[in-house]
Amino acid sequence: MSLICRRERSSPLDLKRMFVSSLKKSCDAHCTYFPLLLATCEVEKIAERFCVFDQRQPKSYHCDSDGSVPHRNVYHLVVSELNAAFSVTDYGCAKNRAIFLRYLKHFIGMQFGSKLNTGSICREFQVPEGMDSTWLVFSHGFVYSLLCGVVLSILKKNFRWCELKSRVPTVSYFTLASWKNILLNYLSTLKLATLSPVAQDASFPSAVFSHPDLANETYRVVPSIVRLVRKSDQRTFRLVVNRSIRKSGRSHQHCSPEGLPVSIAPKNLSVNERLRCPNGLVAFLSRLKHELPSIYAPSILSVNGAFSSLVRFRKAVATQGHFRFRLAKMDILDCFHSIEHAKLMEVFKEICDYARRYLFPAPDTEHLVHELEWFLRDALILFEGQLYRFQKGLAQGSCICTELANLYLAHADRQLAQGFPLWQSGVKSTWTSCSTVLRYLDDYLCITPANGNLSEFAKRVEANLEHYGLKLNPSKVQSNESTRIVWLGMEIQDDLTIMIPEEPPPRFCRFTGRPLSAEDCLLHLSRARLRSVAWRYAFNPSCGIPQPSLNNGELSSQTRWNSLCGQNAHRLGQRVADLVWVCLKTSPGRMKLLTLPTVRQLAICIIRGIRSTLGHKRLEWLRLAVKAFAKRLRPYRGEVATLLSQLRKYLHKCIKMETIRFSPRLYS
Repeated sequence: MSLICRRERSSPLDLKRMFVSSLKKSCDAHCTYFPLLLATCEVEKIAERFCVFDQRQPKSYHCDSDGSVPHRNVYHLVVSELNAAFSVTDYGCAKNRAIFLRYLKHFIGMQFGSKLNTGSICREFQVPEGMDSTWLVFSHGFVYSLLCGVVLSILKKNFRWCELKSRVPTVSYFTLASWKNILLNYLSTLKLATLSPVAQDASFPSAVFSHPDLANETYRVVPSIVRLVRKSDQRTFRLVVNRSIRKSGRSHQHCSPEGLPVSIAPKNLSVNERLRCPNGLVAFLSRLKHELPSIYAPSILSVNGAFSSLVRFRKAVATQGHFRFRLAKMDILDCFHSIEHAKLMEVFKEICDYARRYLFPAPDTEHLVHELEWFLRDALILFEGQLYRFQKGLAQGSCICTELANLYLAHADRQLAQGFPLWQSGVKSTWTSCSTVLRYLDDYLCITPANGNLSEFAKRVEANLEHYGLKLNPSKVQSNESTRIVWLGMEIQDDLTIMIPEEPPPRFCRFTGRPLSAEDCLLHLSRARLRSVAWRYAFNPSCGIPQPSLNNGELSSQTRWNSLCGQNAHRLGQRVADLVWVCLKTSPGRMKLLTLPTVRQLAICIIRGIRSTLGHKRLEWLRLAVKAFAKRLRPYRGEVATLLSQLRKYLHKCIKMETIRFSPRLYS
């Protein structure tokens, strides 16, 4: 049994008490008598060293111009604090200390919300002499107390950190002063029209909630915790819901609402739990999606649906002789925080009237309208110890914000279609239109024929959004006249063929990302990481629409299609190589991953992932993808030589099996 170490948890108040408690947990997990551990290990002596960190003060350190602190500086500060309190003998030996410090780098730089397992760390430790019976138990408790106790306490006293969105996710550390400035700057721009502060001791009758399907008990709805996420440009941030406060038991008497005594004080309920109550908003929106999907039209509810609509549009306009198009990609500026509550309530009431007529059994629309009014008016968020409510917009990350935004934007799209003829998937009356707008969440793709007026079309879309209080992000408006269009992770060319975009190899630190064990890496790669739904459309035969040849020297449509698929196969091999290399490099157990038995499983996983994207009987493209995979990892061939060898062996085996399986001699 192992203990889970999380960086995003509350720091303990008493480190010495936590250390003793961790040892007891480890004894219970490994069926060991705790007094035996006290007799063989210097528990009391080591426990006293944990008390030193309770009186430590924050230190000064170097930071960048934007206030961020490099991971190496954070690591050096933590190591200096640990070395001042713990000696090598506390770890058992110098090798054990080096192993712990290597995992400490992963703990500091790993992806937000990731975890480390004490079992993977202690499994590499050497057992000191005379501690054969108790070292495993002691090491689990000691490592857990260091990471979740001492290290976490040092980090929270000196830094603040937030999630950083990048190709290999990690976190950004900031000094306390720079983090305070970031919060003030962000709130000053957001509070003007979006957030309003709420007094901590304010009483809200709507926070007390009862539901007949919850045994008629009374609940107190507590605010949702939100956090800042640093975007990939490393300059801007966005506010997302982290999790809801969830306390067991009942509220204390001094904080029970309406002056209720403790015996009948309500239990705590998170905002998302209230929304997920039976016959609530979550159930209603899910029912709409499955029983009345026209409510969401023309919204696209999945990546698969987005590219399916693009393929259908291409087929429809090809019958009218259109093979070249002008494209524009647009993005709504701060979409979730710009939705107007009054307009959203109008849209929702229209939907409720429609649902009451066509759904059976009819939903309780009065209750649903009341729930949405409560969510928009009284649902509170907790941000850095201060309560806020949204005056405009939705809390991004809540369980209904995506569905509500889709309904809101679908209503706007229907208004646009009424004043401008657009092609819509599944609507036969629009099949003669040669222009369309495809939208997935807040990402728009505007398409007009080559002789169409794209700028006028984009202005109509922008003007329509302004009626709903929304604006386009001018920095993200792109057209294929000046740059390539990458929409939902795929490159859309001027003839609407879908290609895998070519990207440079990722640059990252090996202590970032998810610190997965060797077994978890294989499971992570084999399940879905190497099987993107969007990639399959780059090899979809239905995308190969024949085009008229202008002269005899022009390539035929089939030849051009094969050439495009060859390019896509090459890029697919590169993308798969990047995914595998990131997973290998960021794994603390990569030495085990590169052993022969594990490499064989990894090679099979890679070939199967590529074949699931390409399809069967496409051996030439499979060869191209594997060749591109090997070429991408050539700079690291010293580490992955065994993997590349096993990959070639399994490729030859697959080609041989496919040749035998589909040989004409078998059927002659």
